[in-house]
Amino acid sequence: MDKLVLKQNRYALTGTDGLLSFRIDIACSVIRDTGSQVTLAPEVFVYSTDTDLAADVSSGGSIDGNFLRVATISDLGSLPTSLADALSTGKSEYRDSNLQLSMPDLETAVNAVPVVVDRVNALVKDYIEYQNNFFSNIEDTYSLPLTTDSSLVEGYTSAYTAAIDSRKAAEIELESTQLEYAQLKAKSDLLMAYKSELEDFYASLVAYTQPVYDVAAGYLSDTEFDGRSTIQQTQFGVTSSKNLLNALATNRGAILSSLQAQEALVQSQLKNKEQELALLEDAEAAALTDLATYCPQVDPNTLG
Repeated sequence: MDKLVLKQNRYALTGTDGLLSFRIDIACSVIRDTGSQVTLAPEVFVYSTDTDLAADVSSGGSIDGNFLRVATISDLGSLPTSLADALSTGKSEYRDSNLQLSMPDLETAVNAVPVVVDRVNALVKDYIEYQNNFFSNIEDTYSLPLTTDSSLVEGYTSAYTAAIDSRKAAEIELESTQLEYAQLKAKSDLLMAYKSELEDFYASLVAYTQPVYDVAAGYLSDTEFDGRSTIQQTQFGVTSSKNLLNALATNRGAILSSLQAQEALVQSQLKNKEQELALLEDAEAAALTDLATYCPQVDPNTLG
């Protein structure tokens, strides 16, 4: 894409009355991009063909009395780029790439600098946007005549608004399912960690108590040993603890299996709703295309 370069030359002049004036000479040029359809023109300042107009720079302005304005988009397409061309074609205005300003004081001069830059920048920005809009639609085709019958317009608008409503409803359902899945996943992860801890406790208890059981077996075989009752009670308590840990782990495993089954079901529903939303978004886009093609007078932003 072309680039417009705005160059400023600023300096002060001393008048015959000894007073300073501040000059801003502006020159615009364009760096061409031959591969782009979007083009820019450096002639962004509009002048009158009446060169006898006197300049009034008492409060700041162009030293050329015939300077009129920064160009508009319409000016860029309708005005010639030289005084000679304007006169030969009967135009009363023409465009030029140069502008010379004179300011009576430094404050006015400083404030004038961004004003000119901003106005030229706004023009260039809008001109690029207009060209992009034009060239991006160069392949469009239309089925003519366009729809003007009120019943047909109502049909296309109703189809578009219905598509919007369906898509919004699907988005709400998807958000609800995503929340449900996240909650089930969090519960499942927490329960899995709890079950793993119980199994680790059980395994550790078995590992620690088995050697003790082996030693105690020797004492229990001695019918005359006075501590047999104490050992048996201790074994019973340890065995009960192991059984409890094992039962808790088994119970949590059963709950976890049920929860994981719910999680898998909701995950499947989540994928289905994502696919459904994608289809509804495509349907909404198709309805919008139909509305734009057959009812261009209808602003889709006012619907839905």
